[in-house]
Amino acid sequence: MKKKRKSIFGVSEGSYIPRLVLFVAALALAVTAFTFGVTRIGHKKAGVYTVEYLESGEEAVLYRSGVTLQYNFSGSSSDIRTEMNAIKSVYSSVLGQAYRSLDPDELYSGYTNLAAISQHPGEILTVGEDLYKVLKDAVKKSEEGQGYSLYDGAYRKAWSEIVVLYDAKDFDPLTNRDSMERLQRIREVVSKPDSVQLEFIDDETFQVRLNLSKEYVRMKTELELPDRILDLGLLHDAYMMEMVQKRLEDAGYHKTCLQSESGLTMTGSDWPEGYYVFYSLSEGHIRESGRMPVGSNSAYCMLRRFAMSEDELGFYTLEAGGKTFYRNPYDNVPGDTGEPDPVYSAFAVSYAGDPVGAAYDCLKLFTCRLPDDLKERSAGILSEATGCSINCNNTVWSEDYEEERVYVFGSEPGKFLEP
Repeated sequence: MKKKRKSIFGVSEGSYIPRLVLFVAALALAVTAFTFGVTRIGHKKAGVYTVEYLESGEEAVLYRSGVTLQYNFSGSSSDIRTEMNAIKSVYSSVLGQAYRSLDPDELYSGYTNLAAISQHPGEILTVGEDLYKVLKDAVKKSEEGQGYSLYDGAYRKAWSEIVVLYDAKDFDPLTNRDSMERLQRIREVVSKPDSVQLEFIDDETFQVRLNLSKEYVRMKTELELPDRILDLGLLHDAYMMEMVQKRLEDAGYHKTCLQSESGLTMTGSDWPEGYYVFYSLSEGHIRESGRMPVGSNSAYCMLRRFAMSEDELGFYTLEAGGKTFYRNPYDNVPGDTGEPDPVYSAFAVSYAGDPVGAAYDCLKLFTCRLPDDLKERSAGILSEATGCSINCNNTVWSEDYEEERVYVFGSEPGKFLEP
């Protein structure tokens, strides 16, 4: 029997909003299923509805992007329908633009996007202002060495091709020597400082140039790698949601809630109070470990190594050397130590409404391999506007942490509520 999906978001008690059970397709990496509600189609009453994406005919951006929009409507049924149609137009336009601009694989007419930069190394290209700012920020974060790199496109592509396979365990680097050697070579070359570099030519005209070393070009040819070189990774969804939210706010739509399949949620400037839920793994079972209050202008990210349902794509467990390894599509760097990854799940929230910051903070905790790294990173990300927690596995950190315990960090620990 399949386990029921667990909610990542809830509305505070006494809310007038009915509960929603969001259907998620079997092949989706659905992480942020919500429990606040929508009313029935037909005569529309005030409440939260999913805003549909208007297809442009070029491709199904909504499903490929993994981003959905909820809106808290008020007024008469006629008013709701009118406002919904208006929001659909704005939402569809900006989501399509953001998705195409940040796509690391496909080219689109009228867009000089990530894919275009990766496919034209050595050439000076002019990009849009929004993409230029995103790239500047991503390069800065890459240089910090906190578990994130814009230049990991080839590695992320190679790893994602493994975890989505029906027989992924047979191709896992722990069991397949060819996979291990391929991933190791890509990692070795990509991680060299002079291997890949994005050069910012002109801040006024937004010109960039991608520079590759001869070694990188040789490796790409020999391994027959695809053209994906630049890849925003988990931050891709965060940057995209940030673009969409800004346009919605500028257009006067403030009662919004954006969610992505990768585990991100972002609320607008007029969203009702509720709570974010943090899930952990304990003795092989998923449990709710705590909640953080949420209201307007907040952003949340939760990453996990365990699946929330049996059919969730990209997650599997592997037994090797008497140990259990949890594989997932988010952390593209399988541990090279022969030990399971120490952090089962990580949670970060920004009360300043910064989805990129929340995702980056969460990723820094999620990719920790050593206890000292975790202590340092958690201390470095906290402020009055942030909070975070982790779920640890004691098989690696037995001297520092108790078995499968949730640890909470925050300037106001009392904000983290026990379930």
